[in-house]
Amino acid sequence: MHKVLSVGCGAPVHDHFSPAREPDSRHLTIDETWRGCGLLADLAYASLDRLRACETHGVRFVIRLKDHWKPKVNYIARGQVPQTFCPGTDLDALLEDDTLVLDGRALDADVHVGRGAHALPLRLVGVQTPKGYCFFLTNLPPRLGPRQVADLYRVRWEVELSLKLDKSVHRLDQVDAERSCPLKTLL
Repeated sequence: MHKVLSVGCGAPVHDHFSPAREPDSRHLTIDETWRGCGLLADLAYASLDRLRACETHGVRFVIRLKDHWKPKVNYIARGQVPQTFCPGTDLDALLEDDTLVLDGRALDADVHVGRGAHALPLRLVGVQTPKGYCFFLTNLPPRLGPRQVADLYRVRWEVELSLKLDKSVHRLDQVDAERSCPLKTLL
């Protein structure tokens, strides 16, 4: 069983339960009912189409950067930049040639992901963790700093741990309910 949560300011938490044997991503559609809500999603839900839908429907989001997305950096608001760079340069290239130095401080940059007319302008934040830098894509305003964005993402992990506990202790992955009403009663 998978559970998808969306939280809005003053709005109820929406949930959706699906069989654990199906891919998570199929069960998440961002539409007008999400307006004003926020999405904290792991990489299983990461897709540029989903992020575009968030933009279209006024949904704020925080998601980890997928390795193969190769964001192009347009502007660096926060970070160690010892030399000038050409806007639109690939993040990996900036890091490789030390144009952008990860020195333990937070990174905050305007980027675009995707190509041509379908490129999506986003905000990239990076924070140092015990395991190295962690990068997030978001459409949250800059008044929320990179560490606050990372803290929001950590909330998603707490939900994951809670669901894992529920599955193991209460054997929720073994519930055989076919319809949502009996499933919610069992839960």
